[in-house]
Amino acid sequence: MESHDVVRVASGSLVEVELWQAALTEAGVESRVVGDDLSAGLGSAMPASIELWVKEEDVARAEAAILATPGGTKTGDAA
Repeated sequence: MESHDVVRVASGSLVEVELWQAALTEAGVESRVVGDDLSAGLGSAMPASIELWVKEEDVARAEAAILATPGGTKTGDAA
């Protein structure tokens, strides 16, 4: 995944983001989790600090997959 063509589609706890990433993988959308290394050192001190990024052309499919997960919401920058 090239860094210049990706956008953040969601952010949340590590558990939420990993659930969403699994849904994206199942939907055939390549994604990257960013910030998971922060949770190891800071725990829950930084809520919603874990981000999920996808290629720009996959934003619509990614958002649909996230919203289809149980309790799925998105808090990302993509629109």
